[in-house]
Amino acid sequence: MTPRAALIAGILATALGLSAQAEGITVSPKDLSKLAAVALSQQDPATALRFTAALLTRDAQDATALILKSQAERDLGRNAQARLSAKAAWAAAQNDQEKYGAAMAMAQALSSSGRRTAAQLWLRRASEVAPSDIALLVATRDFDYVRSRNPLSLRFDIGLRPSSNLNNGATNPMFEFMGFPFQLSGDALALSGVEASAALSGQFRLADSEQGATDLRFAGSQKLVWLSDKAQAQAPEARNSDYAFAGIELGLARRGKLGLGEVIYSASLGAGHNWYGGADLTDYARADLGLEAPIGRKATGFALVSAETQHSLMAGQGSAQIFGLTGGVMAKRGNGDTVKLALDLGKTRSDIAPSSYDAVGLTLDYTRARPVLGVVLAGNLGLEARDYPVSPYDIGGRQDFRLSAGLSATLTQISYMGFSPVLSVTMAQARSTVAIYETQTLGVGLSVRSNF
Repeated sequence: MTPRAALIAGILATALGLSAQAEGITVSPKDLSKLAAVALSQQDPATALRFTAALLTRDAQDATALILKSQAERDLGRNAQARLSAKAAWAAAQNDQEKYGAAMAMAQALSSSGRRTAAQLWLRRASEVAPSDIALLVATRDFDYVRSRNPLSLRFDIGLRPSSNLNNGATNPMFEFMGFPFQLSGDALALSGVEASAALSGQFRLADSEQGATDLRFAGSQKLVWLSDKAQAQAPEARNSDYAFAGIELGLARRGKLGLGEVIYSASLGAGHNWYGGADLTDYARADLGLEAPIGRKATGFALVSAETQHSLMAGQGSAQIFGLTGGVMAKRGNGDTVKLALDLGKTRSDIAPSSYDAVGLTLDYTRARPVLGVVLAGNLGLEARDYPVSPYDIGGRQDFRLSAGLSATLTQISYMGFSPVLSVTMAQARSTVAIYETQTLGVGLSVRSNF
């Protein structure tokens, strides 16, 4: 018998009864837990399992022993037993240190079982009870690793947004047509209220190689509206359900490198269906092709071309073909802040002539890297001009100009399982050569965002 084996045998003999001494060796439960951890670190899970068995004989609710037992079982390939031990450890945990260890052990067992989405959930639980900044960093690092190996990626978005103009209604109640004044109906004017939204999107990796990755993508969204008392008085016949919106989409996407260079391409195909006011609105199909290339050390140039065909399912709404071209640059400043500038060109052609237009837009996004008093700030500005060659209200057509701005604040000091609340303020104002298309919107939103 080797000296190491003799030592372990002596420790086990003592541990099985947890007596005061055996051949001069004194072992406390705390020391035995440390020895089990050492055995695990030396890739000897069988010995660690024997140590934990001794500890659990003494106290079946020993959370630390259950955590070590789960890790040993996982290292031995006994993933089902490892999950049961981690579950028992979570139930027996008395403090954040033990809860953290149990959550990490469960995540490891689930990941080894191929259940990586569930493992990500437990890593979020671990982040919630992390007893130190280092422990939080480890949970976040493991989350990123599991996510990178998970073929399934999911994203949830929920939000609540009071708005002064839920229906994109006109600002001015009067307009002139052929020299005669007309008054708009209440539901054609801006209606205030609250909008709630929820969306689920995700992708499943179908193929992955050094050349690129192919994903199946899916998405669904729902928006509900509650009109204010003022809006209901302004438009008595309007119902909340009249402004509800929902959509679903399914598609394929491919992303990879061109040759041996640093140019990255992306291509996607998608099809979807939209509802508005509880009725079918449109069916659509869309194709996108994009390129990204580094510009220097801290900037990336990008370009995207898109084409979409929409088939209207609602009376009075024309089908359309939509084409877009976007180009821009995204750069990281010396302090880590991110700046993105993009130019958008668009062309829409509809069965209904007044719905056809050409557009040009410019957007600027800025995100601070470092929090300010625990708040991550981001802002955006947008400017768009549209030209409608045909208008029923003006023989010269119609021209619209739209200015938008937004500011968001992510409250990172408030976090639950890695999610933090986001407060946002948005403003948009549209000017038009035809008065009924002039709008103004102010909204304040509350949503949730993942910190990792």
